[in-house]
Amino acid sequence: MALIDCPECATDVSEHAERCPHCGYPFEEPSGPDEGGVVLTDIDIGFNDWAVILLKAGLAAFPVAIIAVLLYFVLTIAGTALVGGIGG
Repeated sequence: MALIDCPECATDVSEHAERCPHCGYPFEEPSGPDEGGVVLTDIDIGFNDWAVILLKAGLAAFPVAIIAVLLYFVLTIAGTALVGGIGG
Protein backbone atom coordinates (compact mmCIF):
# COMPACT_ATOMS: atom_id res chain seq x y z
CA MET A 1 0.00 0.00 0.00
CA ALA A 2 1.51 3.31 -1.09
CA LEU A 3 1.02 6.63 0.58
CA ILE A 4 0.36 9.87 -1.26
CA ASP A 5 0.38 13.46 -0.03
CA CYS A 6 -2.97 15.16 0.40
CA PRO A 7 -2.95 18.26 -1.85
CA GLU A 8 -4.88 20.21 0.78
CA CYS A 9 -3.04 19.49 4.05
CA ALA A 10 0.07 17.53 2.90
CA THR A 11 -0.70 14.60 5.24
CA ASP A 12 0.28 11.08 4.14
CA VAL A 13 -2.85 9.26 2.97
CA SER A 14 -3.42 5.79 1.51
CA GLU A 15 -3.66 5.79 -2.27
CA HIS A 16 -6.95 3.89 -1.93
CA ALA A 17 -8.65 6.44 0.35
CA GLU A 18 -11.65 8.29 -1.03
CA ARG A 19 -11.09 11.25 1.34
CA CYS A 20 -8.26 12.58 3.45
CA PRO A 21 -8.86 11.41 7.04
CA HIS A 22 -7.28 14.60 8.39
CA CYS A 23 -9.01 17.37 6.41
CA GLY A 24 -11.69 15.51 4.42
CA TYR A 25 -10.32 16.51 1.01
CA PRO A 26 -12.03 14.28 -1.63
CA PHE A 27 -9.75 12.34 -3.97
CA GLU A 28 -11.13 11.82 -7.46
CA GLU A 29 -10.43 8.65 -9.33
CA PRO A 30 -9.83 8.80 -13.08
CA SER A 31 -13.16 8.76 -14.85
CA GLY A 32 -12.24 6.42 -17.67
CA PRO A 33 -9.90 5.40 -20.46
CA ASP A 34 -10.53 8.49 -22.58
CA GLU A 35 -8.76 10.82 -20.14
CA GLY A 36 -5.55 12.21 -21.55
CA GLY A 37 -5.96 10.61 -24.98
CA VAL A 38 -7.21 11.64 -28.38
CA VAL A 39 -10.73 10.66 -29.30
CA LEU A 40 -10.97 10.22 -33.04
CA THR A 41 -14.58 11.35 -33.17
CA ASP A 42 -13.43 14.81 -32.02
CA ILE A 43 -11.40 15.33 -35.19
CA ASP A 44 -13.38 17.26 -37.78
CA ILE A 45 -11.84 16.61 -41.19
CA GLY A 46 -13.80 17.41 -44.32
CA PHE A 47 -13.99 15.32 -47.47
CA ASN A 48 -11.38 17.40 -49.33
CA ASP A 49 -8.92 17.00 -46.46
CA TRP A 50 -9.37 13.21 -46.54
CA ALA A 51 -8.81 13.24 -50.31
CA VAL A 52 -5.52 15.10 -49.85
CA ILE A 53 -4.41 12.71 -47.09
CA LEU A 54 -5.17 9.65 -49.25
CA LEU A 55 -3.47 11.23 -52.28
CA LYS A 56 -0.32 11.90 -50.26
CA ALA A 57 -0.34 8.36 -48.89
CA GLY A 58 -0.66 6.98 -52.41
CA LEU A 59 2.17 9.15 -53.69
CA ALA A 60 4.34 8.08 -50.77
CA ALA A 61 3.75 4.41 -51.64
CA PHE A 62 4.51 4.89 -55.36
CA PRO A 63 8.35 4.81 -55.10
CA VAL A 64 8.11 1.61 -53.05
CA ALA A 65 6.13 -0.05 -55.85
CA ILE A 66 8.68 1.05 -58.46
CA ILE A 67 11.56 -0.30 -56.39
CA ALA A 68 9.74 -3.61 -55.89
CA VAL A 69 9.12 -4.01 -59.65
CA LEU A 70 12.73 -3.15 -60.52
CA LEU A 71 14.02 -5.53 -57.87
CA TYR A 72 11.79 -8.29 -59.25
CA PHE A 73 13.16 -7.85 -62.77
CA VAL A 74 16.80 -7.66 -61.61
CA LEU A 75 16.44 -10.81 -59.54
CA THR A 76 14.62 -12.60 -62.36
CA ILE A 77 17.38 -11.76 -64.86
CA ALA A 78 20.11 -12.70 -62.35
CA GLY A 79 18.37 -15.99 -61.58
CA THR A 80 17.99 -16.81 -65.25
CA ALA A 81 21.68 -16.02 -65.89
CA LEU A 82 22.75 -18.27 -63.02
CA VAL A 83 20.72 -21.18 -64.35
CA GLY A 84 22.31 -20.74 -67.77
CA GLY A 85 19.41 -19.39 -69.73
CA ILE A 86 21.23 -16.33 -71.06
CA GLY A 87 24.18 -16.88 -73.42
CA GLY A 88 24.40 -20.55 -72.58
